Parts: sequence; structure tokens; C-alpha cells
Amino acid sequence: MALYTIKIIDIQIDAPVGWYDEEKLLGNCFRVSVEMDVQILIPVHELTHTIDYASVCKLVKEIFSIKNIHLLETFVSLLGEQILHTYQSVEKVYVEVIKINPLLTIPTRGVGVSRTFFRE
Repeated sequence: MALYTIKIIDIQIDAPVGWYDEEKLLGNCFRVSVEMDVQILIPVHELTHTIDYASVCKLVKEIFSIKNIHLLETFVSLLGEQILHTYQSVEKVYVEVIKINPLLTIPTRGVGVSRTFFRE
């Protein structure tokens, strides 16, 4: 076994997510990054021996399609917990969600929330 770090950087998601009605109506662009520490049996020759990046991206999309979630903190929590539940080889996962165009009175490149989750 070997400990690998798998990174999926800046998954682009467009979703009508936000606290304010305008955000829900207009939608926004989000960047989601996931970093997983994974125990993998070596040598790795098959996709089934590791984490399928496409399945993680699909999970991100599914979580962003959940209605009535308005806060980035909620998305981060749901995604981190679901990754640990779905992929038993993941020991630690870091999730970051950045909202690209937040409704603020001053210009920013975005606002974000991140959290690290550990398998108990």
C-alpha cells in the first residue's frame, strides 16, 4: 500500500446558489477543488485500484443540484462527508468552494470556504 494525494482542481460549476434571491435567480459560477489522501495498493494498473476522477466530479455536480442549500459551508460539508462515505480508501479530504462573482459592494476575485475532513 502507498499513500497518494489525488487532486481535482477548479471543477467549474454553474448553479443558482446563494443566500440572496438575486443569486438564486441569476446563478453564479463556482470553482470546486478536492484533494484526497488515498491508500492505494501498488502497483496501480487499473482504474478500480484508485479513485475515478469522473465519479468525484459527478458527485460535485449532484451536490450542487440539491435544492434549498444556500451557503457554501453547507456544500463543503456535504461534499467532504459524501466523499469519505463513498470512497473507503480516502483517509483525508480537503474541499474548497469558491464563488466567482459574489454580490459584494467592492470588487473581489471571489469568496470561498474550505474544510479538511478525516476518516475516524
